[in-house]
Amino acid sequence: MKKLLIVVFVLMIITVTAIFTADRIVRLEQQVSPFYLQVDKTQLYISDGPSLSIYDLKTFKLKKKFGKQGEGPGEFIVSPTQNLNSFMFDLLEGKIVVQSIGKISYFTKQGEFMKEIRVSNFGMKPLSDGFVGYGITREQGESPQLTINIYDGQMNMKKKLHQEPSFYFNKPVISPFDFRSSMFKIYRNRIIIERGKNRIDILDNSGKLISSIIPEDSPVRISAKARSRYIDTLKAVPQLKPFISTILQRLSFPKHYPQISMFDVADDKIYIIGYQDKITGRKVLVYNLKGEHVGNHYIRDYTQYMFLPRPYTFGGNHFYQVHEKSG
Repeated sequence: MKKLLIVVFVLMIITVTAIFTADRIVRLEQQVSPFYLQVDKTQLYISDGPSLSIYDLKTFKLKKKFGKQGEGPGEFIVSPTQNLNSFMFDLLEGKIVVQSIGKISYFTKQGEFMKEIRVSNFGMKPLSDGFVGYGITREQGESPQLTINIYDGQMNMKKKLHQEPSFYFNKPVISPFDFRSSMFKIYRNRIIIERGKNRIDILDNSGKLISSIIPEDSPVRISAKARSRYIDTLKAVPQLKPFISTILQRLSFPKHYPQISMFDVADDKIYIIGYQDKITGRKVLVYNLKGEHVGNHYIRDYTQYMFLPRPYTFGGNHFYQVHEKSG
């Protein structure tokens, strides 16, 4: 059977509680393994390895595909595991801003190369006249810590916003949720930052707290079946083969999932996807930029692979997600 990649998108209208099913399903052209999605009013953007594709949002026809593995202008260095920190992109101030290993690249919305900036840190996103990104710090005698920081235009760190133990170094106990670092988003000159997968803080561009969101949904227990499925997945990842014995020895599952699986910011709203799965679908909590809860959604067509979802995004009051089908 031939593998098809399709985009399912769901119309979302804010109500106190709403249930949504697929509004439209479209087939993707020239995609092998899509990893990250973004959308604006007219176009859909999808990363696939070290390349980025632009589709018309009405016809879903491919308009342009650009980028390849390399260090030259318009080229990207992407890790073999294609993790979130090695290749991401944002739609900021009318431009496509791509963060790959060692640099930030700027493109027009039509995919034309504009400029690039070399960086030593990873996951860097422009903010005002500087950047926000990840770093690694280590105090004497302490384990390495992953940090999220504000940097100036010369990449000097101005302020540390967040700190957590780094999964990529030696830890005595590993939670399955350590495999995804805390995320942050830049939206309308604000920093939306995740804290321990149970809280989200909204900060201004100086890092000052505006408000906090603490979801208080009913806890969801991690079943024995989910644990077994997760371990089988770890064993199947080629990059983890040299470390799998150590990982499994130190792996410890909590009783319940955290409150936050993933989150996104679009349409002046913060969408928090939890782990509440019901017949009506996966529950999404919706907040405004003040941190006030404004409604819930249940998305039937949301699919998740273990503890991470398939590529998805929100935009224009729609939810988009890539699915793999046979046909």
